[in-house]
Amino acid sequence: INPTMQFSNQFCSELTQVRRSFHALAEMSKVETKSAAKVIEELLKLSPTNIIANVGGTGIVAEFDSGVAGPKVLFRAELDALPIQEINTFAHRSCTDGVSHKCGHDGHLATVLGTAQIVAANRPKKGKVYLLFQPAEETGSGAQAMLDDPLFASVQPDYVFAYHNVPGYPLGQVILRKGAMNASVRSIIIKFFGKTSHAAEPECGISPALAIAQLLTTFDGLSNNTKTRKDFRVITPVHMNMGEVAYGVAAGYGELHLTIRTWTEEEMLSLIADMTKAIEETTAAHKLTYETEWVEIFVSCGNKDE
Repeated sequence: INPTMQFSNQFCSELTQVRRSFHALAEMSKVETKSAAKVIEELLKLSPTNIIANVGGTGIVAEFDSGVAGPKVLFRAELDALPIQEINTFAHRSCTDGVSHKCGHDGHLATVLGTAQIVAANRPKKGKVYLLFQPAEETGSGAQAMLDDPLFASVQPDYVFAYHNVPGYPLGQVILRKGAMNASVRSIIIKFFGKTSHAAEPECGISPALAIAQLLTTFDGLSNNTKTRKDFRVITPVHMNMGEVAYGVAAGYGELHLTIRTWTEEEMLSLIADMTKAIEETTAAHKLTYETEWVEIFVSCGNKDE
């Protein structure tokens, strides 16, 4: 494929319509059935060697096989949208109440389908080209679900390419970065168990209030929100609750929800160890028991030098 090839106005116009059709279909993570069906409909027009559907849920892999040994290259896009109400009034606005494409996955889908058109017109002379459409990117579960699915076992790419739109940069500019391109992200739910008491006798209960306050301060001290540093780590409180709106009751239960980010998995594990130690020491000091749950885990995506 000529890297300097020009695209016709018709090609771009047709892809724009494809993007708009996905924008209107907007579906939540793990239920992207209409979007997946639309992807397959577009792929069938191109006569790929094989289409594997329902991978890890609604995931799809299309394969263009030369039949000759050679490098295997994969291009990836995402299927899901976000739980945000569409307020635009244009003709291709979301048809799904409370759900819309606000992260640009409709654009990613269209461009990878455009890539599929180019590959179909310039079929590989050796090796294979895969086009992958991943479900549940927004929750962090879709990629692993595809990898764990036996249907994916035959897909063995040597190189994987993906991108994400980045608002604020000039149109048409491609941004490359050595090493980590996006952070490793996890969210934690910490549940504190104490003892409820009457608000007139808080000394008869065990409140999680001071433990939550202390941990918020401790976690702030563990953060280093300087993105240029290799030991970048940021801990963001996103939600907390304690007790009930009952003014005669001193709370005996509370929750703290946080999202944490680092550039590497190594730094992430180090931060988790630091946080776990702080949680153990703080809850013990305040005579609380606790439970933790990790949710929405996103592994850091890094570029190899090659």
